[in-house]
Amino acid sequence: MELKGLQEVRTYLQRLCKVLVERCGSQTAAAKAVGSSRREFIRWLAGESTPSARYFRRIETACERLQIKSSDVSRTTITLLTRHRQGPLIDSVSFESAGGRRVYGTTSYVIVARGSGFGSPPSRTPFMGFSDRFRISNNAQLGFGEYGYVGDHKKLVYGRWSPTEIILRGFKGRAADSAVIALWDEHGRGAAWGGNIEPCDPKTPRIDSVIFSGSGRILKITVRGKNFGPSPRAMPFRGVLDHFSLTDFRSRRDRSSALFGAGFKGFDRHAPHRVELRYRSWTDLMIQIDGFAGPYGEDGATVEFGDPVAIVIWNSQATSAEGSQAAWGGFITPLQAYVGSERKR
Repeated sequence: MELKGLQEVRTYLQRLCKVLVERCGSQTAAAKAVGSSRREFIRWLAGESTPSARYFRRIETACERLQIKSSDVSRTTITLLTRHRQGPLIDSVSFESAGGRRVYGTTSYVIVARGSGFGSPPSRTPFMGFSDRFRISNNAQLGFGEYGYVGDHKKLVYGRWSPTEIILRGFKGRAADSAVIALWDEHGRGAAWGGNIEPCDPKTPRIDSVIFSGSGRILKITVRGKNFGPSPRAMPFRGVLDHFSLTDFRSRRDRSSALFGAGFKGFDRHAPHRVELRYRSWTDLMIQIDGFAGPYGEDGATVEFGDPVAIVIWNSQATSAEGSQAAWGGFITPLQAYVGSERKR
């Protein structure tokens, strides 16, 4: 783990405690939310001490209950928490119609991704073709919906690439489709983004927050939002489903843009993921996962602190990839794993 030590834990904790105070309305209320004394909470807030593992678990529980996610803490903290702190961050992605005739109900879009740390362009721009530094997938086009990456069938026009902005053409989809972007700087450090192409119908699934805790095979994932639908099968369940996908983009292997995927069956149009997920519960508002199963860990397929990952969810009543869907992208930032690793040193 490329971290400086206990001071970074305290720095992160200070910022997290500030968000808890803002959410709860006072230091007293925030202390009550995590089950600590006000005096001890103020010491954490001041960076004078770190809590025990028991209190870290309580802090995580409070964050889940209050729907606090990593982006609520601050961009500086997200940078601090990533495995490669100097790597790229995607702040926003917009899809603008490129005009022209619709083909089979799809529209051609200009994609504008803004952020920081994108690095120098992979080639002299503009150019049309493929790159091992950028990929975008349309989740409604399983089997043929990845664009722009080496080995894909669909080219992109890379119009501009600067450290803070990338502009591309050639991506096609429908307004309700969700997309996942992964990009890397010239040192191989990555970032991920997920979302819908355009604002969706109120009945479309929406991901409000993703919270990670634990680490490795027992990484717990809590996804909150709405319109996930009823449980697609009896829970708990170990295996793959048509309606949930997790992809890790920490590094690129061979001609694939992803390190590995987990939990997805593929609607008979995408090869099922070999790595399974241990689904604990699924409701219309929340999905809880207790970790990985199956061949997790083989051939380097492991999650690490700071990995760029993407999650795609289809409403559980969708019968094909074109069904109602949502996507999220970000970094794995499990507080408990971070502190546990520090204490083993």
